[in-house]
Amino acid sequence: MAGVYDAPIHMSEEAKNAAVVIPWTIITTIGSTLILGWAINVALAFSMGSDTQAILDSSVGQPMATEVQILLRSFGTKGSVAIWSVIVVVQFGIGTVQLTTCSRQLFAFCRDGALPLSRWTYRVNSKTHSPIRAVWMSAFLSILLGALSFAGPNAINAVFALVITGQYTAYSIPIAARWLGGRPFKAGPVSLGSWGLPIAVVALVWMAFMSVIVMFPADPNPGVSGMNYTVVVHGWYSPS
Repeated sequence: MAGVYDAPIHMSEEAKNAAVVIPWTIITTIGSTLILGWAINVALAFSMGSDTQAILDSSVGQPMATEVQILLRSFGTKGSVAIWSVIVVVQFGIGTVQLTTCSRQLFAFCRDGALPLSRWTYRVNSKTHSPIRAVWMSAFLSILLGALSFAGPNAINAVFALVITGQYTAYSIPIAARWLGGRPFKAGPVSLGSWGLPIAVVALVWMAFMSVIVMFPADPNPGVSGMNYTVVVHGWYSPS
């Protein structure tokens, strides 16, 4: 779900009364995800049984083995296929949201001439009134990244982990700048008030901690094939 939480931000230029609507949309998105995610995890925990090794050794293969094996145990083949069909639709929706988010970010960068092909990409379709070229460019770049799966699990797993470390880096910079920038800050119509600083501190500590965690390999003494190359990809990605 990473990338979906902040999706409303990138639609702010297309929203009415964005200063109020967008913050509340972010809050409700995260709040509803917290509740639903907790409920799903509770349901999975109660349905998985005690033989966790059998789940981990499933022929389906990770990272989907856990969910698929639990569904098979609980609902059988037909029931699992039905539920998994819903999951596929939901994942498609998440992909659509992320593509929308990416295209709006790309459009904003191209508006400032910050990327190659900016003049070509920075166009709004006269019929749909949306940045179609930015959408197709985002889809093309996503396909290129997805092609890394053919290079092996290490390469594509590093990209997947970059979803976390890259976004956490992007989130941390403005949060830290808000309190360390040294300039007066004028709060908008939706403000955390006195809770702003403690929430910012917790957020920064948590993101720094998790960014380090996802860079660790699964084995304490990894070889070339078992190494987690997220730190390499992140090191290249951050300066760029």
